[in-house]
Amino acid sequence: DARRDVVASTTAALNMMQRLNKMFDGDWLLTIAAYNSGEGRVMKAIKANKSRGKPTDFWSLSLPRETRIYSYRKCWH
Repeated sequence: DARRDVVASTTAALNMMQRLNKMFDGDWLLTIAAYNSGEGRVMKAIKANKSRGKPTDFWSLSLPRETRIYSYRKCWH
């Protein structure tokens, strides 16, 4: 089972982070938020803000509290 293979699981996580970072134009807060809560949730929040004429940066999105805390901690701690 590859999930128990530290090298394989780390490589998979890094590949996913790289793909997400490209998707979110190098924005690490959005990348980490998508890694934590799913790219669909972050994309939905961005789409909702765009439709309301609101900013689409991490701090302006309506994301779960857990995701906001997780993303902040991963970027600054």
